[in-house]
Amino acid sequence: APIIAVKLLGTSVVKHALKKVGTQFLYRPSRLLGAMGTKNNQETTWTEALDAVHFDPYRPGMEGCFRCPVNCRPLNHLNDDAGDKYGRGDGPEYVTLGKFGPNLGIASVESIIRLNNICNDLGLDTSSTGSALSWAFELYQRGIIGTAETGGLELVWGDAALVEKLLFMMSAREGFGNVLADGTRAVEKGHYPAAALAHRMAVKNLMQSDPHDARILKAFALGLAVSTRGMDHLRNRVTLEINARINDDAAFKQELYGSPVSAEPNSYVGKESAVRACENTYAVGDSVGMCRFTTKLFNSPSLPGFEQFAPQLRNVTGLDFTEESLPAIGLNIIGVERMINARLGMTRKDDTLPARWFEEPIAVGQYAGEKIDRDEFDAMLSRFYAVSSLDGEGHPAGELRARLDTLLAGDQTQRPDHGPRV
Repeated sequence: APIIAVKLLGTSVVKHALKKVGTQFLYRPSRLLGAMGTKNNQETTWTEALDAVHFDPYRPGMEGCFRCPVNCRPLNHLNDDAGDKYGRGDGPEYVTLGKFGPNLGIASVESIIRLNNICNDLGLDTSSTGSALSWAFELYQRGIIGTAETGGLELVWGDAALVEKLLFMMSAREGFGNVLADGTRAVEKGHYPAAALAHRMAVKNLMQSDPHDARILKAFALGLAVSTRGMDHLRNRVTLEINARINDDAAFKQELYGSPVSAEPNSYVGKESAVRACENTYAVGDSVGMCRFTTKLFNSPSLPGFEQFAPQLRNVTGLDFTEESLPAIGLNIIGVERMINARLGMTRKDDTLPARWFEEPIAVGQYAGEKIDRDEFDAMLSRFYAVSSLDGEGHPAGELRARLDTLLAGDQTQRPDHGPRV
């Protein structure tokens, strides 16, 4: 659609940074802010040697999804050895760079590219894989596990050759690779002692999906805590909270999120409104098949959102969607997901964060000393429930619950072959 194309091509981040180097450009600002998960989030910054510019010599070009105007996927080329299938490929994206660089104490561009290509070949998700590895490395560092558990392997930060070996062991569930392959369930499966849970960077049994350390960014932290599928930044990542231009314009920020939101990224004031707005927008964007990097609020305030989704939906479906009706549909989507989670036993206690972020302050940058205050977080979570029509346990209530019950009952009446209602 012309409106979307104009907005995409007119957005500097999308047009220039993503189109030129892909998501790798995000590494440097995270590093400088002190919000880069390092060594399983024990530290929060890492070397400038992994800034996107150092990947330039190994990036022969960019590709993307079919007819995408951005093409944010970097290609890589390490060598010309035709027999080395890991010498070239797609990536690494920012998540892989973060999870296999600072997260594992690796500072070599070449090593990260090779590990990226191996994961691609083995079909391993780099986010969960990198998180499972760093958790094990910290447990070894602290003596919670030792060579008796690892099969004689010494898990030393920065050992790229060992990480490569562990990737193949994971894919084959061989030796200690079988433990790593169980991911967040390693304690439940009896591989690690209960003490290991204090160092697990996960919410709702999902390891953190991106490399950001959110102790500074309170809205980002809340989004990870309330995400319906666990510690997933794609549900409601409020990255615009670190955009100085937006924070300096209180009126624009209020228009963007629908309520006043503090300009300070480390403030708790109003952040529930920012998370609510992002969650609604992303849920609708997912439903219409929109890439997150070309969806409003993810990295830019000027990308396509409800204003553009509504006429597109009318054109495609013939149904009368309006810009004003779509936020409620986004809330409906999340509401159904929370009803499913409720049936699985999830309550307020599951809308939380790793213990480290509450207990250990970061040590670098302009926000040194920052952590998540438990009382402030709890109050912010209660406010989020209130603006989301959820009860005290995080379950749909009142008008939202009545609306969802009606919609779900109607769906079963019209399509009885789709199985029992959730």
